Amino acid sequence: MAVLCVIKCFDRTSARDYVELYILSVFLVIATVMTSVRLEVGLILFVFVPLLVVGVMQLQIYAAHERALIASRRRAPPWARPLRPKRAVGHGVSAQFRATATALVLSGVTVAIAVFVLIPREIGENFLHTAAGSPRGMRTSFTGEVQLGRAGLLTESLTPVLHLAVSNDAGENLGGPAIVYYLRGNVLGSYNAATGAWTRRQDSGPARSWRVQADAWHQLTGATGQLLRQEITLLGAGDQQTYVFNVYRTARIRFDRTVILDSRSDERIVIPDHRGELKYEVESFIQAPRAEEDGRLREVSFPSLVVRILTESVLAPAQIPAAGDQRDRLADRQAVIAIRDFLHTQFAYTTDIQAPPTGQDPIEWFLEDHREGHCEYFASAMAAMCQSIGIEARIVTGYVAMEWNETSGQYVVRERNAHAWVEVRDRGGVYRTYDPTPPDDLRAVHEPQRGLRARLRSLMDAMEHLWVSRVVAFDSGMRDTLMQDGSGFELTLFKSARALVGRTQLAGLSLLVQAVFIGTLVCLVVIAVGIFVRFIVTKRARRRRPRRHVCSCASRRCARR
Repeated sequence: MAVLCVIKCFDRTSARDYVELYILSVFLVIATVMTSVRLEVGLILFVFVPLLVVGVMQLQIYAAHERALIASRRRAPPWARPLRPKRAVGHGVSAQFRATATALVLSGVTVAIAVFVLIPREIGENFLHTAAGSPRGMRTSFTGEVQLGRAGLLTESLTPVLHLAVSNDAGENLGGPAIVYYLRGNVLGSYNAATGAWTRRQDSGPARSWRVQADAWHQLTGATGQLLRQEITLLGAGDQQTYVFNVYRTARIRFDRTVILDSRSDERIVIPDHRGELKYEVESFIQAPRAEEDGRLREVSFPSLVVRILTESVLAPAQIPAAGDQRDRLADRQAVIAIRDFLHTQFAYTTDIQAPPTGQDPIEWFLEDHREGHCEYFASAMAAMCQSIGIEARIVTGYVAMEWNETSGQYVVRERNAHAWVEVRDRGGVYRTYDPTPPDDLRAVHEPQRGLRARLRSLMDAMEHLWVSRVVAFDSGMRDTLMQDGSGFELTLFKSARALVGRTQLAGLSLLVQAVFIGTLVCLVVIAVGIFVRFIVTKRARRRRPRRHVCSCASRRCARR
């Protein structure tokens, strides 16, 4: 559409060409809104709508002038020069034009705001969303899988993915420029050497699905511990399933809309078949032990003799036993720290990834030969080395929150902040977070940039958050707050709208089809009545119009009289 608009700008000879250009522009803006709902698109609409109104008014004047010129040419005798219609100019005409354009814009904005506030969201959430789809949100760089062995150059996109606010039970903000939070997405504990892919463990438990009502807290675990409260606004959810990012471990959760949750015992939480923006609150336990597994260790191993021999050589200088039955809880922790420090100091971080030789395991190739990779290689190597000596470890994919926004008091998480790290379970049943990626490289990749440009982007991120939280994420709860006063009184119009939504949900798609049919029939009847009335009025007006006398004299002088 953009290309067609550019081409059409060089092919404007009549009012019809301008009409086609305006139609293409309108459809281009509609397509933009359906693709993205970011702040930039809102600013485009803010500028585009008044320009569209003024342009359409000017187009009507231009088209009327064109029609008058054509009519003048047709009516003029062949020997006479056609009269060119004069344009209306002057201060009074300009003032009337500006007043009319302003009135049209204000009235249109008023109607749009009323429709935006009053129309219930439940209709689109129930069957229109399924029947016609929904606008695609922004796609994140997060992936729920870890697939090693693929070559390519990692791009660092600055597109925001979510906003994060962290506080304690007292409501005190726990964020800051020097504080880093790891937002867990998916948990992977089993490695397939043939494909180089990490998947969930088979014993991660069956999936549990349940319905969570909007604005209602749902309890996920009864454990106790230090609580961390997170308020997350996910700017763009996926097309198939949405991962619920949070700091480990979830105690209870609340969403701004009714959702279906799918959870497993590894604390992975997803929302199947959800699109668009999502806002939720999570209360998490920080490194809380799992009572049902306290004191019990799983039998773990890694199917690679190369990894086992390398791990033993790393532990040997510190005299840490490689056999699991010869270590205690403290020795396990020392072994994990030794493996992490080995990856920190002996390997390099890079975004230019090469593929391993055909038939060679990617982890062995990374540890023995290449010694360069991104976070997935570092996390895979540490998990493999821990499993090779009997320590239970798993890979976690998600985001790392490091960019603190002083204006909004929140973290801004971007596509470039997608990350992978390791969780290791000790003998007390506690999963502890370890990041094998070199710290300096981690800060260089994920820390925000400094300078004037970074401050301007921080201000834009704060405005983006207000736009998303107050406009894009405007839901039933916000509408209820606007439509009610302190005594709980609701406007009659809002009650009628709620009742209409209830009937629509009960009847489903059949009621919508019936309403569209009846509305179309009524519209056609009104149009037919209007045409009939206009015909009658026009016919009577012609009867009342006095007939002009036509002289039979052929002289030119008489004809002029």
